[in-house]
Amino acid sequence: MEPDVSVVIRAHNAERTLRRAVKAALDQAPSTVEVVVVDDASTDGTARVAAEASIEDPSVRVVSHADTLGRLESYRSGQRASRGRWIVFTDAGDRLEPRSLASLVEAAEEAQAQVVVPSIEYVAGRAPAPVPADVPTVADALSRAGDTGDLSAARVTPDDVFDDRTTGSVARVVSPLMQTLEGRDVVDAMFVTRQVPVQIRGRLFSAELVRRAFAEIGIGTVASRDEAVLSFLAATLCPRLTVRPDLRSVTICTDDGGGTLSLEEFRQVCANRATAEVVVEYLNRTERWERYYDDWEGMALMLAGEAVSCFPDRVGVEDWPAAADALLESWGAPYVCGAVADGDADVAAYAVALASARGLALEGGRVHRPAFLLHAGDDVARAKRVIDALGARRSSPTVLSDAAGPLPSGLSGNAALPPQDRVLDRARALEKALADAEADALVMLAGDERCAYDALVARAAGLPVAVVASEPLEGTAAYRRCAAQVALATCVVPADNVDGELWSIGSVRVTRENGLVSALSLGTPTRRDLDSRVLAIRLVRSARTFEETCDRLKEACAVAIDGHDRLETENAGLRDRVADLERRLEEACAENDELHDALDRSSQRGFRGGIFHRGAKE
Repeated sequence: MEPDVSVVIRAHNAERTLRRAVKAALDQAPSTVEVVVVDDASTDGTARVAAEASIEDPSVRVVSHADTLGRLESYRSGQRASRGRWIVFTDAGDRLEPRSLASLVEAAEEAQAQVVVPSIEYVAGRAPAPVPADVPTVADALSRAGDTGDLSAARVTPDDVFDDRTTGSVARVVSPLMQTLEGRDVVDAMFVTRQVPVQIRGRLFSAELVRRAFAEIGIGTVASRDEAVLSFLAATLCPRLTVRPDLRSVTICTDDGGGTLSLEEFRQVCANRATAEVVVEYLNRTERWERYYDDWEGMALMLAGEAVSCFPDRVGVEDWPAAADALLESWGAPYVCGAVADGDADVAAYAVALASARGLALEGGRVHRPAFLLHAGDDVARAKRVIDALGARRSSPTVLSDAAGPLPSGLSGNAALPPQDRVLDRARALEKALADAEADALVMLAGDERCAYDALVARAAGLPVAVVASEPLEGTAAYRRCAAQVALATCVVPADNVDGELWSIGSVRVTRENGLVSALSLGTPTRRDLDSRVLAIRLVRSARTFEETCDRLKEACAVAIDGHDRLETENAGLRDRVADLERRLEEACAENDELHDALDRSSQRGFRGGIFHRGAKE
């Protein structure tokens, strides 16, 4: 009999957790389930545990790899051995929720969808423990919001949706809204708007859809840790997907403790660029490149972000130069810029570490065709002075600008760049503009931290970079801006009356405006340079932490002030009510006194006796 659902469990050295994962998959009544365990060349007792499970229950099948192939190829092996109409992928450290598969199948059939995206919990660094059924969850809140029709209450922030980092706590991954998507909207929701998480573990797939997606991926063509390519191809082939954040399918144990990576391990992370190229080949072959280009770019930024998130914190300082080279060689400056901007990285700290790349080192050479980058809001008078200084050295600067409208009087340029908030597009445009102008250096006035992206693009193209400071170095925010720009500069011109050493990180040279051309050179970083960069990163992060703490204190103070104002308002209202009650009490007392006086006067006239005798006569 064909099972309803095939649960594929990838196991690599999972002797301690595999038995529990298999039991959780088999205890999925009323659905009929088969379990396919893929032993990915384990060296412990995983094979024995899998064999015992298959002997105890004929619904358990085992596939063994001679070599470790990674998660994606293990899922491919499991898919080939599966027989169910539906398929769910998990790892041995994960735990399926009781009766979750029946709910997923029911949701798929109700929506006539080929993929069901439920809510998923991540537990960092340890095997997941069962969650009591009476504990309220985010998914429950979302379900109630959907029942009441208040959809605005079901919205969550991107951090809530995609926070699967190993923070030591449970992080629920949900979609912003219960919804059903069709056709192109499925791909856009994953890779453009990012309303739907990309990971494939724990969601329900049509077995036929997964088979077709795997058929488009060559064996061994994708980095072992990448699931994005399967998600992308399945999304392009999926007629309908339904998002059900009210359903819980699996608790995932993240086995990545965030430890230090060796240089080779980091290079393997950077090799996920091959995943993006596999998708490019697929889209070109199926003549859908133009249709899905924006989605592919979103996927590429995600993949680049995986590598960006590991550097520099998870790479040893001595490996920074080679690791930075690997990152830039794999993804190129534009995608590195886009991924840094797309994530939560500290731009200043990242620029300081990335500048240690040997590939960015320059040898001295005379500059003949510098490009001057004019940012929106730059001090035009100072920009003209710098351009004149470059011209006095027999250089002919090309002016590039991102300012809206024509350039200020006295300046002329031949390239308009996208604004700084469009980081990836701007990086590409700047790369092309520098190549078209045949520039051999880039000069710019210091701006905000995003100027570091411009400097990285130029340095990756082999050009020296000069930064001209326009204000004194005062405060933590100014220091962070300085670090972000100076870190990737070849030389820097400090602001007037400022100690030049404050603007020096590593081997960055300090000069004056009239010495820009001769100072545009930079050698290979030394250990002393790396040590200075480590110190600079600590200072930058301390400054960022200080600023964030100050912001939190300001918010707390604002809340306290608002609370105080509300209490004062309430107290004023209470005082007014007390005064009103006192006034009314005085009026009541006065009225009471008047009544007593009237009563006394009536008594004196014999009023009471008159009433009594009349009553008696009646």
